[in-house]
Amino acid sequence: MTTEDRLRTALRAAADDTDVTPDSFDRIERRTVVARRRRRAVGGGLAAAALVAIAVAVPLTLQDDGEPVEVGPASDSREPTTTTSTTTTPPVETPAAPLFRWPASGDDRTFDDATALVRAFATEYLGVVEPEVMDNGDDTATVRPRREDGSAAPSDGPRTVVEWAAVDDHLVVVGASSPNIQVDTPTRAQQLSSPVRVSGSARNLYEGTVIVDVRGDGLPEPLATVPTTAAGSGPDLAPFSVDVPFEVPLAGRGAIVVRSDSGVEGTPEATVVPVRFGSQSAGETTQVTIFLQDQRGDFVPVTREVPRTTGVLRASLEQQLLGAYPGEQARGLSSPFSEDGQLLRGVTITEDGTAVVDFEPGIVDELAGADGAAVLASLDHTVFQFPTVTWVRYEVGGECQSFAGLDTELLCERRSRDEY
Repeated sequence: MTTEDRLRTALRAAADDTDVTPDSFDRIERRTVVARRRRRAVGGGLAAAALVAIAVAVPLTLQDDGEPVEVGPASDSREPTTTTSTTTTPPVETPAAPLFRWPASGDDRTFDDATALVRAFATEYLGVVEPEVMDNGDDTATVRPRREDGSAAPSDGPRTVVEWAAVDDHLVVVGASSPNIQVDTPTRAQQLSSPVRVSGSARNLYEGTVIVDVRGDGLPEPLATVPTTAAGSGPDLAPFSVDVPFEVPLAGRGAIVVRSDSGVEGTPEATVVPVRFGSQSAGETTQVTIFLQDQRGDFVPVTREVPRTTGVLRASLEQQLLGAYPGEQARGLSSPFSEDGQLLRGVTITEDGTAVVDFEPGIVDELAGADGAAVLASLDHTVFQFPTVTWVRYEVGGECQSFAGLDTELLCERRSRDEY
């Protein structure tokens, strides 16, 4: 016998001994209305279970041969039928604040028109002159720079897809990317320390050049800007990688902006990677000291914080070769080195306390025309700050070569700290 047959039998058995009351029809009508409301509120499956429960657990009025009878709960020793239904109300999610937004939270400007927002972002943040903005119809717009003659760029040319969203009752930019510039590191929301390794792949670039900006949220100028020429200029994606030093803000948000160099000012395309800034936990960083020149030409010590390392001499020289940061330059400090950061090949210290500093061959061209005396003095100050170093010898590509116009005798023959 099926469950339905057992239920029908139980109802009929109960009906034989049940008295009919005058208000039976009114009660069943009220229960039917309640059942319908439940069905609309929680769905058909749960409503069906509720109706079965009403039929089994509460008195009902049935028609038998034209005579109304009231049916009570069936008392039966046979196995009961149980229906269980569970409904879960999903939690209401509060939209999270975007990791990246433009204008920044401290900017009083508001935009209600998406095209005006995207045009302002492309002009002010990306540096596109007279951008062409095309609404894609999905809360994004494609920005294309114009040609030198003012005409629109081709559809397969430089372009940046800008995404916007409604935040605090007005529109803000929450992301931007170019299909021609892909960034692998750093990753979204990563907390950065200096220097940051920026790598990825790019294509269709003027002379294979991409420019990396480290930007703080709401700051008018980048914290650092470094170009690299490792990317490809053809139609296929080619890799690029560069270390970018910067002055770390105490806390806050920002972005790594990788943009193209089309050879024409004001015509970039770009990919924006939102990141975080903040002081690292104690023990995760190492302080190193480098030496920069003040306006009188004297060398003054400057402390920088780098990821934790036991190779403090090498880390100090790497920071020295990065030159003066913008904030240090604003204080009147300078360095004969630029922000290339790719000049050091290796550092070893022999048993007799001789530091052998080996540079990449590119240092020869990088420091062509530089003040050789300032170059040598800045290196010596950095090396001889360590009491365990008694002598120093500078090499290029593992060989004795001159750079910055320095006499090879000053570089290839080891010199003591008393000579600098």
